[in-house]
Amino acid sequence: MARLGRAFTPNVVGVILLLIALTLIPYLLPRLIGASPARPAGEGAVFAVSLSLILFIAVLASRLRGFLQTTAIMLGILAGSLGFWVWGRLDLTPVREAPWLSLPGNLWQGMPRFSPSAVLSSVLAYVAVAVNAVGSMHGVAGVLGTQGSPSGWTGDSRSPAWPGWRRPPWGSWGR
Repeated sequence: MARLGRAFTPNVVGVILLLIALTLIPYLLPRLIGASPARPAGEGAVFAVSLSLILFIAVLASRLRGFLQTTAIMLGILAGSLGFWVWGRLDLTPVREAPWLSLPGNLWQGMPRFSPSAVLSSVLAYVAVAVNAVGSMHGVAGVLGTQGSPSGWTGDSRSPAWPGWRRPPWGSWGR
């Protein structure tokens, strides 16, 4: 366990989470800068408001405590929606015209295709979950000690991460 704890330092976890964020940038950046068919390069004002909202959420997350701290992102979304509504940039027509209940359509999109970005995202997500699990086990082992812990927690060859590393092939082959 000590060897795994040394491998997953806060710097390693930070880099993994940063890689996940960088993987999402191509999808989030057009929305962040306000890109549209009329303005493909985006708008500076929308970008400034977006950065202000990010800062607002970060300040809320650092200043609030307890349950309210977990609502920082929701409060940021509400503040952003209200701000864009006051600015006249929030169009709720698609929401108003959407049916209340509907069945999903067009479920068959054809044969699946290989996507390297999806594989990278999946690997990064798996590593992040494994890091979280190791951190949780390390915390529990620190509180309880190693007596009575499963043998996989003590750092021998039967690591608790091993069953997870076996799973991707079985999911690929339908077992």
